[in-house]
Amino acid sequence: MKSASPRGCARGLAVGVLLAACVVDVLYAGSDGTSVLPTASPLWPTLVVLLVGLAAVLWPKGRRPEWLTPQVRTGVPAALSALFSLGSLVTMKANVFGPGEVVILLCLLFVAVRHCPPLWAWGCGALDAGALLLLPVRDLGPSDTAVLGLVVAGLVLIGVVAGLAVYLRTLDYRRGLAVSETRRSERVAIAADLHDFVAHHVTGILVQTQVARMMAGTRPQELDPVLAGIERAATEALASMRRTVGVLRDAGDEAADRRPVGDLAGIAELTDGFASPVQRVTLRRDPAVSDALPHEVQAAAFRVVQEALTNVRRHAADATHIEVRLRDDTGCLEVSVADDGRGGTQLPAAAHGGGFGLVGLKERVTAIGGELRAGPRDGAGWAPAYGIEGEVVDGNDVVAVQEAVARLAARARAGDGPALLEAQTYRHFGHSRADPATYRPAEEVERWLKHDPLDLARGRLVEMGVSEAVLSEADERATTVVQRAVEAAKAAPPPDPDQALTDVWADGGAAWRT
Repeated sequence: MKSASPRGCARGLAVGVLLAACVVDVLYAGSDGTSVLPTASPLWPTLVVLLVGLAAVLWPKGRRPEWLTPQVRTGVPAALSALFSLGSLVTMKANVFGPGEVVILLCLLFVAVRHCPPLWAWGCGALDAGALLLLPVRDLGPSDTAVLGLVVAGLVLIGVVAGLAVYLRTLDYRRGLAVSETRRSERVAIAADLHDFVAHHVTGILVQTQVARMMAGTRPQELDPVLAGIERAATEALASMRRTVGVLRDAGDEAADRRPVGDLAGIAELTDGFASPVQRVTLRRDPAVSDALPHEVQAAAFRVVQEALTNVRRHAADATHIEVRLRDDTGCLEVSVADDGRGGTQLPAAAHGGGFGLVGLKERVTAIGGELRAGPRDGAGWAPAYGIEGEVVDGNDVVAVQEAVARLAARARAGDGPALLEAQTYRHFGHSRADPATYRPAEEVERWLKHDPLDLARGRLVEMGVSEAVLSEADERATTVVQRAVEAAKAAPPPDPDQALTDVWADGGAAWRT
């Protein structure tokens, strides 16, 4: 069972306090002096104001309809509260207010100042503040001397809440500017990369054209490979321009410093340069990863590794082993960087950066159709917390699993202790025939089906030179064995019902045992 986070507990406590305060309001409004229960009438104005206010404050963000904007959330409840107070003033009838309505109006004031559009923030904030200041008039009347003290207290609360909301809104605005600037800078950097990509291809075209001209008079029969190379370079140049220019539509015309563009070969130099006497870096590159990948893809992979290693230095300086993997995932390049750090760092807080490195990196990766994920590791990533080695391996790749098991077994036999190996795989279908597994995206299932372990193993065998005839024969033998097993199971007598729970262990916790 997943434990509740401190933030979730605090939110639950705040909601409970708000609901309790609203109950107090109802009891105050319905009190006739003879019973604790709300027996006086009418109660409906108080209930309407409280229910509308609670809906505005507590309605879950992900389930709010489009029309429930911050302006509506903050303006409608405040207007109802103000009308209730003005109605009491006109009819000269006292109506008691309580802490629930006060807290609701303060919450709505906070929402108005922080989340409403600038012009609406002034109007909705003033309406919330005015409704709060009218509450004493509703209860005591305009001539009561106690009203002045309550109004002063209300002004203090309004100032504190509005000041906090303005401060947080300012932080949001500054962060938004920083994120926008980071994205703009990254787009400008991509524009510089575009020059490098196109220059590389055009230079190749120029050189090969010169070679073709020299060969035209002496060896015309050998021109075809040279012309094919020119065609390929031109195609790659156009593809690079099309993919890269697409992300520059709003980057502006400002110049930016040129950045060095890395490639897959540069990743090896990067990892070698990062390694130190206390930090070991291992680069594992799938042989299926080609050096002929588009240059913008190689540059993005280089930047991913570069940023990841930088974050290791900043946030996991206690890591002793960093593993960089380059893998071909059904035609896509998969880059992963993992470390065994526990979050310790030797850098001062000022050296940790502003947290926008990943923003720019995501901009670059998504611009070429990729996906970026960053965060703490699960599974084997917890192994260092127990003082043992941890490693994650593609559980669908039989060869990768065998190599990892052999390596960690040899490590254990050498006396270096145990290790936790996490083989990541995927269940293609539901838990049973009654489980259609509709909770998983179809694209995710399709991607994993293309990464089936049997297909991967077959591809490995083909690369090793095993013929299709031998593989087909093996498929037929395996199919025959499975069919015979199914037939034997169907023909076997049903088991004794007394054995239904034999050799079965299950523990549903205290709920089962009681």
